[in-house]
Amino acid sequence: MASYDYKGNGQYESSAEPVEVGQTTRLKKRFGFHLAVDQEPSSFAATPAASNADFDPVPPSNRTWGTWAFVAYWMADAWAVSNWEVASSMIAVGLSWKMAIGACVLGNTIMGLVITVNGRVGAILHTPFPVLARMPFGYYFSYFVVLSRCVLATVWLGVQTTTGGQCMTILLGATWPSFKQIANTIPEDEGITTQGMIGFLLYFLLQIPFLCIPYTKVQYFFGFKSIIAPIIFLAVFGSTLHKAGGTISHSTVITDGSKLHGSALAWAFFANLNGVLGNYATLGLNIADFARYSKKPSDQNVQAIVIPCIFSKFLPPLSIYERFVDSFAAIVGLLGIFTAAASQTAYGEVEWNPIVIVGYWSASGSSAGRAATAFGAIGLIIVTLGINISANSISAANDLVSFCPKYINIRRGQLLAAVIGSWAFVPASQHQP
Repeated sequence: MASYDYKGNGQYESSAEPVEVGQTTRLKKRFGFHLAVDQEPSSFAATPAASNADFDPVPPSNRTWGTWAFVAYWMADAWAVSNWEVASSMIAVGLSWKMAIGACVLGNTIMGLVITVNGRVGAILHTPFPVLARMPFGYYFSYFVVLSRCVLATVWLGVQTTTGGQCMTILLGATWPSFKQIANTIPEDEGITTQGMIGFLLYFLLQIPFLCIPYTKVQYFFGFKSIIAPIIFLAVFGSTLHKAGGTISHSTVITDGSKLHGSALAWAFFANLNGVLGNYATLGLNIADFARYSKKPSDQNVQAIVIPCIFSKFLPPLSIYERFVDSFAAIVGLLGIFTAAASQTAYGEVEWNPIVIVGYWSASGSSAGRAATAFGAIGLIIVTLGINISANSISAANDLVSFCPKYINIRRGQLLAAVIGSWAFVPASQHQP
């Protein structure tokens, strides 16, 4: 571990050699682990305990995110179960499906601009959100802001782990039909069955190594997910539409108009618009956690185009980046609406959850149906893993680093957030597909 000599006037001199970002020091003992993480001889930290290698400005060698990395990042983030279902809540309160899509388009266009503007600071200074928060909020009050963001990211990490656990349960049931015969020994008021708990535990263990992917290389996983996710969601839509006879025109999701009128309709629209803004307000706040890895400040500007395009696809093509996303990513929210409409004819009820629809594929018990469900569940597991990395774990980790930089780096922060989010903040109830 590095040693420091106090030289007066608040200055410290380090005897340590420079280290790679995020790596822990080598033990003098044989266990290969040291409680304190590596400290860099940084002129930005007032004391040795005020920063670490992950918290300092990103050195040029680790600025690995170019324009296409941000395209892949938002491709990975947009294709999620939660975004697939985003319009369902709007239709449930009385908006028509067209107004629901309109709220999505407007909300994501606004957030695209906000995220790009806030990301500019991180792309120039290459520092994380907890450091940048000290400028508007002051040194001490910024900790409250960072804590609030950390709690939210950790809770959502637990929510997405719950979703991943549902996918794992579907996968186990399709692979081993006898899994569905496991008797439930968990009380009903706990909101989860024994099968669900097994799936949850296995998914939690599965995501641990993915959380250890170096954050300077995680964009490659985002690129992989941006290929897998559209395939699985288009498969869900295509199979449901085929089973419905190729039409959605008879569904009440499409035929019913707005159930509200006048001022009540206006208030409902703007309330749901606020919900769309809130969906990515957190990333709008801490996008610097990712923009800090930009090769150059302009690389992250593509977000202003990609975000409204990938989430809504209703804007006219403005550049090559939008054409790329336009051709590769269909409308996440609109696909969710059309699939739900088709499911009313195909399965006799409106089903918004793609996990449940994937489970229907194996209802016949045939080998082909079970294989389809298994591959579909694997695809949704990859989708959920990408969301937990892109939107939750790295953000929570940066926040945790700010509270204890001497002992927590980003990798440790991700693992700590995963444990707390999954086992302390895990939702009290789970819908078992």
